[in-house]
Amino acid sequence: MYKISEKNIGEFVEVDHGLSFTYTDADPVKDRYFIGEGYPHLIDTVGGLRYGLVKKTVIYIVVDEIDAGLVTEKWQIKKHIIYNKG
Repeated sequence: MYKISEKNIGEFVEVDHGLSFTYTDADPVKDRYFIGEGYPHLIDTVGGLRYGLVKKTVIYIVVDEIDAGLVTEKWQIKKHIIYNKG
């Protein structure tokens, strides 16, 4: 989901459905478990914020948590823009 916020560090379009998303950095204290598991970003989705790892052409997004660990999906992305906050 495309959400305008000063905290956003980037945006991308998911390839299969053409939906636009924005993302921020996860909080290093509050979200340290997910960061430690390799998911340092918070992605704005229709269902709320999801943890993920945004790369150049793919993202790995956490879709569920179960006793055995985290359930993730791999999304192909395009039009990935990283905002220059400088």
